[in-house]
Amino acid sequence: VIVQVIAAALAAVALFDLGRRLQGPVAGWVAALAFVANPDIARWNFYILTEPLYISAIVLATWAIVGVLDDPKRWWLAVLLTVVAASLRPSGWVLVPITVACIVAALLRGQRARWPAVIGLAAIFMLFAIMLPFTQTIGNDDPAHLLRNGEVIGGMVRLSMPANASEAGTGWLGVADYALRHPFASFKVMA
Repeated sequence: VIVQVIAAALAAVALFDLGRRLQGPVAGWVAALAFVANPDIARWNFYILTEPLYISAIVLATWAIVGVLDDPKRWWLAVLLTVVAASLRPSGWVLVPITVACIVAALLRGQRARWPAVIGLAAIFMLFAIMLPFTQTIGNDDPAHLLRNGEVIGGMVRLSMPANASEAGTGWLGVADYALRHPFASFKVMA
């Protein structure tokens, strides 16, 4: 619990700094106070769960990622905090392409090659976003099976999906195979 409270305090300071840098000191105070005063966030700090650490880690990773845009030499801190946040929850991996995109954008700032790289990273991020709902096994269902069946909410909401001729692969490989063969249908399920 002490570790979680310390992490929340660091997250509040990071939110203050983010708000201050992006919109001024008033925004910093509002962001930090809204975080500290939020009873739904504060309550979780007194339970031994990954949720409170994940909430704080997301804030700290975001603070570090925005920091890379100001100072590209701080890329290592963004990577470190992203790895910590991503390791706390199954869906935390979504921070990885965001961190990579920000680091590349910071390093390419002012160069003509920036836009093709940013567009390429955005395309990779969209592929990850399409795959996000299907990265976790729900019960005994394979995520690739859920995508092929167009399941939005397991067993309750299904969308019509095109048949996949190969139906090759399970898990991540199956999701990637299907999403690449049927990008619009996969995006429809993700949306």
